Amino acid sequence: MTARQSVIAFYVALAAIVAGGGMLLFYNFHTLSRNAEPVIAVTRSGLRFYREESAARSEAEKTGKPLFIEFGALWCEPCLQFNEKMDKDPALQTALSGAVLVRIMDTDPTFESYSSRKGYEALADGLPFFVIESRGEIKLASHEWKNTAAIARAIKGR
Repeated sequence: MTARQSVIAFYVALAAIVAGGGMLLFYNFHTLSRNAEPVIAVTRSGLRFYREESAARSEAEKTGKPLFIEFGALWCEPCLQFNEKMDKDPALQTALSGAVLVRIMDTDPTFESYSSRKGYEALADGLPFFVIESRGEIKLASHEWKNTAAIARAIKGR
């Protein structure tokens, strides 16, 4: 996406939000914007999601932080509700800020390849789906988006 396209997308999303019906457009803008390498998506609350797993894995290895991979879709109501929860729940924001975040959308070219990975098989059962890894070991693989306490515990290693 060019800088001009990013600016246009920002103002379109802002106008939709002001109009009151912009949740989907805002989510779309923030999750799919491509600024520079590595691709980063930023939520309204300031959480930064990598859009490419390899860059996120490198960052997790450098920092020693766990890797939080969120699988979602724009048509998925629970996915949108989880993203709203991320923006409004300070405890969840604090937990997620202790991890390197990755967002994989159902439209991403690599999406289908994940369900054949060991530990990721439940992705085929639906969305949203979350995987938390620490040092290559899966700590949590779940569809339970409402159980933010379990997500926070897995990120903190408890």
